[in-house]
Amino acid sequence: MKHYLLSIIIVSFSSITGFAQSGSLWLGAHVGVDIGSIALSPPQPRGEEVITSRTGIAIGAEGDYWITDNLGMSIGLAYVQKGANDNLNGTPFVLDYKYLQMPVLLKVTFGSDPVKPFFFAGPEFGLKLSGKEIGKLFGRDTTVDLTDSLMPKFNIGILFGVGVTYSITPEATFFLEAGYDYGMSSVITPYAGGETEIFTRDLRASLGVLFRIE
Repeated sequence: MKHYLLSIIIVSFSSITGFAQSGSLWLGAHVGVDIGSIALSPPQPRGEEVITSRTGIAIGAEGDYWITDNLGMSIGLAYVQKGANDNLNGTPFVLDYKYLQMPVLLKVTFGSDPVKPFFFAGPEFGLKLSGKEIGKLFGRDTTVDLTDSLMPKFNIGILFGVGVTYSITPEATFFLEAGYDYGMSSVITPYAGGETEIFTRDLRASLGVLFRIE
């Protein structure tokens, strides 16, 4: 799986640099927030478990290649804090997941400069940096590290959303975007027999800047 993820990164960035011979290539960075939650499959009986959102940071870099003025692709690499607040039968605890995320997105934009709205969608590949469950056990603050045997190293999801760009100059632009990260692979199987799966569900908003390279 490690070689598979590395191959995706190499092929994706090679594609961007190869395309750049005829299109416009932009590089930049963004910072924002991730409002994380989880979904259980199958759902737990009502009242036994209450899940609420948890806010973390999302910061990273990206490269955009525009095939035309309105159609492009984007590849990014971001540090994202995911997770949720959980309360199981009256016992509260925090699910703290940290990932290195790589979205590979198709972008479609409308209108003309200086302000242009856009849509984006595509797969997102995640590499687990750490996973923890934080709460009280027998009245004492306890942190449980989720090893690779409890929490898979890799995660796959679908990221889609909307945004708007504002051109400062022909070579630089600000952007604001909001998206939904729908986890497709279970991040952990915490219950006996592996009967329950956990999937991440995240709302994300970012502010960033892009500079034209070619």
